[in-house]
Amino acid sequence: MVRTWLPILSCLVLVLQGCPAGGDPADDDTTTGDDDLSDDDAGDDDTGDDDSGDDDAGSGEVVDPEETLIGARYALDLGTAEITQPPQVGSVFPMFTGDFFVVLEVEELDQAAGTIHLDFEGNELPAPEGIWYNPSFTSGAMDAVDPLTGCASFRDAHVAGVFSASGTTVFGASLVGELDTRGLDELIDPAAEEGAACELLTTLGMTCDPCSVDAEPFCFDLMAQQITGERLP
Repeated sequence: MVRTWLPILSCLVLVLQGCPAGGDPADDDTTTGDDDLSDDDAGDDDTGDDDSGDDDAGSGEVVDPEETLIGARYALDLGTAEITQPPQVGSVFPMFTGDFFVVLEVEELDQAAGTIHLDFEGNELPAPEGIWYNPSFTSGAMDAVDPLTGCASFRDAHVAGVFSASGTTVFGASLVGELDTRGLDELIDPAAEEGAACELLTTLGMTCDPCSVDAEPFCFDLMAQQITGERLP
Protein backbone atom coordinates (compact mmCIF):
# COMPACT_ATOMS: atom_id res chain seq x y z
CA MET A 1 0.00 0.00 0.00
CA VAL A 2 2.89 2.37 0.80
CA ARG A 3 4.27 2.27 -2.71
CA THR A 4 0.93 3.18 -4.25
CA TRP A 5 1.12 6.52 -2.46
CA LEU A 6 4.46 7.56 -4.01
CA PRO A 7 2.94 9.09 -7.18
CA ILE A 8 0.55 11.04 -4.95
CA LEU A 9 3.48 12.36 -2.89
CA SER A 10 5.39 13.43 -6.00
CA CYS A 11 2.35 15.29 -7.31
CA LEU A 12 1.84 16.92 -3.94
CA VAL A 13 5.41 18.20 -3.91
CA LEU A 14 5.05 19.76 -7.37
CA VAL A 15 1.85 21.49 -6.31
CA LEU A 16 3.59 22.89 -3.24
CA GLN A 17 6.12 24.64 -5.48
CA GLY A 18 3.37 26.81 -6.98
CA CYS A 19 2.36 27.35 -10.59
CA PRO A 20 4.67 28.88 -13.22
CA ALA A 21 4.80 32.63 -13.74
CA GLY A 22 2.03 33.96 -15.91
CA GLY A 23 -0.85 32.61 -13.82
CA ASP A 24 -3.82 34.80 -13.04
CA PRO A 25 -2.79 36.96 -10.05
CA ALA A 26 -6.40 37.81 -9.34
CA ASP A 27 -7.17 34.15 -8.69
CA ASP A 28 -4.73 33.84 -5.81
CA ASP A 29 -7.12 32.33 -3.26
CA THR A 30 -8.58 29.48 -5.31
CA THR A 31 -7.57 25.83 -5.24
CA THR A 32 -7.89 25.05 -8.93
CA GLY A 33 -4.22 24.59 -9.75
CA ASP A 34 -2.98 28.14 -9.18
CA ASP A 35 -0.40 29.31 -6.65
CA ASP A 36 -2.59 29.31 -3.55
CA LEU A 37 -0.17 26.91 -1.83
CA SER A 38 2.84 29.03 -2.65
CA ASP A 39 1.75 32.55 -1.83
CA ASP A 40 1.16 34.79 1.13
CA ASP A 41 -2.53 35.47 0.38
CA ALA A 42 -1.71 39.07 -0.37
CA GLY A 43 -2.47 38.75 -4.06
CA ASP A 44 1.00 39.90 -5.08
CA ASP A 45 2.91 36.64 -5.02
CA ASP A 46 3.63 36.78 -8.76
CA THR A 47 6.20 39.49 -8.02
CA GLY A 48 8.25 36.90 -6.16
CA ASP A 49 8.07 38.61 -2.76
CA ASP A 50 6.51 37.63 0.53
CA ASP A 51 4.92 40.20 2.81
CA SER A 52 5.58 38.05 5.85
CA GLY A 53 9.27 38.80 5.52
CA ASP A 54 10.45 35.19 5.35
CA ASP A 55 10.85 32.51 2.70
CA ASP A 56 8.98 29.73 4.48
CA ALA A 57 5.50 30.51 3.15
CA GLY A 58 5.78 28.44 0.00
CA SER A 59 7.51 30.88 -2.35
CA GLY A 60 8.85 28.02 -4.46
CA GLU A 61 12.22 29.78 -4.75
CA VAL A 62 15.15 27.43 -5.25
CA VAL A 63 17.82 26.85 -2.64
CA ASP A 64 20.95 28.58 -3.90
CA PRO A 65 23.55 27.33 -3.48
CA GLU A 66 21.91 23.95 -3.03
CA GLU A 67 25.14 22.53 -1.62
CA THR A 68 24.30 24.29 1.66
CA LEU A 69 21.72 21.55 2.25
CA ILE A 70 24.30 18.76 2.36
CA GLY A 71 24.70 17.62 5.95
CA ALA A 72 21.64 19.57 7.12
CA ARG A 73 19.37 17.93 9.71
CA TYR A 74 15.68 18.73 10.12
CA ALA A 75 13.43 17.86 13.07
CA LEU A 76 10.08 16.93 11.52
CA ASP A 77 7.21 17.54 13.94
CA LEU A 78 4.78 14.62 13.64
CA GLY A 79 2.92 15.63 16.76
CA THR A 80 1.18 18.45 14.86
CA ALA A 81 0.83 16.62 11.53
CA GLU A 82 -2.50 15.87 9.88
CA ILE A 83 -2.98 12.10 10.01
CA THR A 84 -5.04 11.11 6.98
CA GLN A 85 -4.47 7.34 6.96
CA PRO A 86 -5.86 5.60 8.89
CA PRO A 87 -8.40 8.34 9.67
CA GLN A 88 -9.20 6.95 13.13
CA VAL A 89 -5.66 7.66 14.31
CA GLY A 90 -5.77 11.38 13.66
CA SER A 91 -7.80 12.15 16.77
CA VAL A 92 -5.58 10.28 19.22
CA PHE A 93 -2.08 10.37 17.73
CA PRO A 94 -1.10 13.72 19.32
CA MET A 95 -2.62 12.66 22.64
CA PHE A 96 -0.09 9.93 23.35
CA THR A 97 2.85 11.13 21.26
CA GLY A 98 2.99 14.78 22.39
CA ASP A 99 6.12 16.40 21.00
CA PHE A 100 7.03 13.69 18.51
CA PHE A 101 9.90 14.30 16.10
CA VAL A 102 11.93 12.36 13.59
CA VAL A 103 15.18 13.83 12.34
CA LEU A 104 15.76 13.83 8.58
CA GLU A 105 19.31 14.31 7.27
CA VAL A 106 20.45 15.35 3.79
CA GLU A 107 23.48 13.23 2.93
CA GLU A 108 24.00 14.17 -0.72
CA LEU A 109 22.20 15.59 -3.74
CA ASP A 110 22.80 16.03 -7.46
CA GLN A 111 20.72 18.58 -9.36
CA ALA A 112 21.98 17.40 -12.74
CA ALA A 113 20.92 13.83 -12.03
CA GLY A 114 17.81 14.89 -10.12
CA THR A 115 18.69 12.72 -7.14
CA ILE A 116 18.91 13.25 -3.40
CA HIS A 117 19.96 10.92 -0.60
CA LEU A 118 18.00 11.48 2.60
CA ASP A 119 17.83 9.34 5.69
CA PHE A 120 16.45 9.33 9.20
CA GLU A 121 19.16 10.11 11.72
CA GLY A 122 20.56 7.03 13.36
CA ASN A 123 19.83 4.70 10.46
CA GLU A 124 22.93 2.61 9.87
CA LEU A 125 21.89 1.50 6.38
CA PRO A 126 23.07 3.41 3.28
CA ALA A 127 20.84 6.39 2.51
CA PRO A 128 18.39 5.49 -0.27
CA GLU A 129 18.19 7.48 -3.48
CA GLY A 130 15.24 9.83 -3.89
CA ILE A 131 14.00 12.49 -6.30
CA TRP A 132 15.38 16.04 -6.16
CA TYR A 133 13.84 18.94 -8.05
CA ASN A 134 15.06 22.08 -6.28
CA PRO A 135 13.48 23.00 -3.86
CA SER A 136 11.28 19.88 -3.63
CA PHE A 137 12.23 16.33 -2.72
CA THR A 138 10.86 12.83 -2.36
CA SER A 139 12.97 10.38 -0.37
CA GLY A 140 13.63 6.74 -1.02
CA ALA A 141 12.39 4.08 1.43
CA MET A 142 13.78 4.61 4.96
CA ASP A 143 13.55 2.98 8.38
CA ALA A 144 13.60 4.99 11.61
CA VAL A 145 13.08 5.22 15.35
CA ASP A 146 12.27 8.62 16.86
CA PRO A 147 15.69 9.63 18.28
CA LEU A 148 14.22 11.88 20.97
CA THR A 149 11.82 9.37 22.51
CA GLY A 150 13.12 6.05 21.21
CA CYS A 151 9.55 5.23 20.19
CA ALA A 152 7.54 4.41 17.10
CA SER A 153 9.55 2.56 14.49
CA PHE A 154 8.87 3.45 10.86
CA ARG A 155 9.62 0.99 8.08
CA ASP A 156 9.67 1.54 4.33
CA ALA A 157 8.88 5.21 4.98
CA HIS A 158 8.96 7.92 2.33
CA VAL A 159 9.03 11.65 3.01
CA ALA A 160 8.23 14.36 0.46
CA GLY A 161 8.33 18.11 0.98
CA VAL A 162 9.82 21.46 0.04
CA PHE A 163 12.81 23.32 1.42
CA SER A 164 12.58 27.04 2.06
CA ALA A 165 14.91 29.15 -0.10
CA SER A 166 17.19 29.74 2.88
CA GLY A 167 17.33 26.03 3.64
CA THR A 168 16.21 26.63 7.23
CA THR A 169 12.79 24.97 7.00
CA VAL A 170 10.95 22.02 5.49
CA PHE A 171 7.26 22.71 4.95
CA GLY A 172 4.17 21.00 3.59
CA ALA A 173 5.84 17.62 4.00
CA SER A 174 4.15 14.22 3.89
CA LEU A 175 5.25 10.90 5.33
CA VAL A 176 3.95 7.46 4.43
CA GLY A 177 5.18 4.21 5.88
CA GLU A 178 4.56 1.31 8.20
CA LEU A 179 4.28 2.36 11.85
CA ASP A 180 5.17 -0.22 14.50
CA THR A 181 3.08 0.72 17.54
CA ARG A 182 5.13 -1.27 20.02
CA GLY A 183 7.33 1.75 20.55
CA LEU A 184 4.26 3.71 21.64
CA ASP A 185 3.11 1.27 24.32
CA GLU A 186 5.18 2.87 27.09
CA LEU A 187 3.78 6.30 26.26
CA ILE A 188 0.35 5.01 27.23
CA ASP A 189 1.67 3.43 30.42
CA PRO A 190 5.31 2.77 31.36
CA ALA A 191 4.19 -0.62 32.68
CA ALA A 192 1.97 -1.39 29.67
CA GLU A 193 2.18 -4.79 28.07
CA GLU A 194 3.10 -5.25 24.45
CA GLY A 195 0.21 -4.29 22.21
CA ALA A 196 -1.30 -1.61 24.49
CA ALA A 197 -1.29 0.98 21.70
CA CYS A 198 -3.10 -1.36 19.32
CA GLU A 199 -5.60 -2.22 22.04
CA LEU A 200 -6.38 1.48 22.36
CA LEU A 201 -6.83 1.78 18.61
CA THR A 202 -9.39 -1.04 18.60
CA THR A 203 -11.68 1.21 20.64
CA LEU A 204 -11.68 3.54 17.62
CA GLY A 205 -12.81 0.82 15.28
CA MET A 206 -9.50 -0.14 13.69
CA THR A 207 -7.17 -3.08 14.01
CA CYS A 208 -3.42 -3.39 13.64
CA ASP A 209 -1.96 -5.49 10.84
CA PRO A 210 0.94 -7.96 10.84
CA CYS A 211 4.29 -6.16 10.84
CA SER A 212 6.48 -6.72 7.81
CA VAL A 213 9.49 -7.55 9.98
CA ASP A 214 8.05 -10.35 12.12
CA ALA A 215 4.34 -10.75 11.22
CA GLU A 216 3.27 -9.72 14.75
CA PRO A 217 -0.09 -7.84 14.68
CA PHE A 218 1.16 -4.45 15.91
CA CYS A 219 1.55 -2.34 12.76
CA PHE A 220 -0.43 -0.24 10.33
CA ASP A 221 0.27 1.95 7.30
CA LEU A 222 0.44 5.62 8.24
CA MET A 223 0.07 8.71 6.08
CA ALA A 224 0.78 12.09 7.68
CA GLN A 225 0.55 15.44 5.89
CA GLN A 226 1.27 19.11 6.53
CA ILE A 227 4.47 18.32 8.43
CA THR A 228 6.89 21.14 9.18
CA GLY A 229 10.50 20.86 10.19
CA GLU A 230 13.19 23.23 11.40
CA ARG A 231 16.86 22.90 10.62
CA LEU A 232 18.88 21.81 13.63
CA PRO A 233 22.14 23.51 14.64
